[in-house]
Amino acid sequence: MIKRKNLFLILRVFISAGAICMLLFMARNELGKIYNLIVNLNKAFFTVSFILFLIISFLVSFRFKLLLKVQNIFLSLKESAKLTFIGYFFNNFLPSSLGGDLARGYYAFKSTNKKLSSFTTIFVDRLVGVTAMVFLMGIAFIFIQDARENKVALSLAIIVISLVLFALLFLLNRSLAKKLSFMLRFFIPFKLNEKLRPIYNSINKYKDSKKLLLEALVISFLVQLLVVLIFFVLSKSINMKLPLGFKDLFWVVPLSSIVSMLPSINGIGVREGAFVYFLRRIVNPEIAISISLLFLGLTIFVSLIGGVVYIFMKTNKGKEYKAPRLNSSGF
Repeated sequence: MIKRKNLFLILRVFISAGAICMLLFMARNELGKIYNLIVNLNKAFFTVSFILFLIISFLVSFRFKLLLKVQNIFLSLKESAKLTFIGYFFNNFLPSSLGGDLARGYYAFKSTNKKLSSFTTIFVDRLVGVTAMVFLMGIAFIFIQDARENKVALSLAIIVISLVLFALLFLLNRSLAKKLSFMLRFFIPFKLNEKLRPIYNSINKYKDSKKLLLEALVISFLVQLLVVLIFFVLSKSINMKLPLGFKDLFWVVPLSSIVSMLPSINGIGVREGAFVYFLRRIVNPEIAISISLLFLGLTIFVSLIGGVVYIFMKTNKGKEYKAPRLNSSGF
């Protein structure tokens, strides 16, 4: 019998492989063009995108450091950055774009010895990031006509925004959660329901730190804007005269990021497919695929930093290094 984890591995490989095969079929006559576009890119623009990615990485690290404070975990920015880059590294092997979060949570737990608090913070960190993403996406669909005219994109955006708003209300409003808790009894066994209670309490604790949450949200807005800017710079690295503007990417990038959270290998194939579909009225498929592949290459390149950090976090005996316990000042 196939184990559940092996079944999930097969599923994500199948989804990525299927998406890649579909893309290769769609662009079968354009593979040479894609190769030439990537090989002949403007290296100065690619360097700028790399620097922007590093800035994002340290902003994400600072956000994670802030959110850990609510759980009475105090890490320095250096230690938080290490966990962030390690998460990037493991994103290359674990399910979807969320796999790195699991690795980051695991090593945060190894560093602090607080399992529940570490993984709760990872969840809230991702939720804050997604909240900023859907907020900006909502702005895009209000003010950008091309976004509204794409019915699939509009439907997906409405579903995602609704789910995120419901999740926020449920997790941060205890009275609402109590009113809706009876619904969980039909889907979740009693014992599991009881085990989920401490997790909910740990997440709900953030509602008492509104200033800190606001700071984390502002950081997330900036991160999302910088991600869109990276894609814009990468498009210019291919061709300065592309009819692809920042406003086009303003709604396509968040939607593609949402789609890349589907079970896959670091979103490979799935993200490229989303780019081809959402940008089909603006640029040719080979352009959309090239931009997405450049971003993938950039993430893999940056993730190698996490690989180096991971190697150095080994003892001579080959055991995983536990980050030093830090005092309340974070030093």
